Amino acid sequence: MPDTAALPDAPLRAALRACLRGGDDLRFLHHVQAVLLVSQGLSCARVARCFGCSRRSVERWVRCYRLEGCESLHVTHGRGRPARLTRSQLLQLRAEFALPPSSQGLAYDHWCGKLVRAHVERRFGVHISLRQSQRLLRRPG
Repeated sequence: MPDTAALPDAPLRAALRACLRGGDDLRFLHHVQAVLLVSQGLSCARVARCFGCSRRSVERWVRCYRLEGCESLHVTHGRGRPARLTRSQLLQLRAEFALPPSSQGLAYDHWCGKLVRAHVERRFGVHISLRQSQRLLRRPG
């Protein structure tokens, strides 16, 4: 049996994680394997460390399996929140923020959160929070 300690850990983990991003079927197998390891006595925290995910995720997969069976481990939802602004809109805003607000016909010398929020709403019809508008200003191009 080969010595697994001799394998380069970081590149191997990175390559395996990239494989898991390949599709829903691979994520399903990932979830099944995690639940199987927990069923064999490993803790959720240990499995999470091995798989490079959060303990809460492993606990959620185990709970779903116990309540609804194997089919519940299929990924059926999107990841994260849907974006309010498209990539194209964000790029347009980046270009606009590089110039003073006066170049957009606004009577201000510099961009601030409230001004960004009003500008985004007027330009794209999208309501964002003050905090999100401040993040847009700080995010590098």
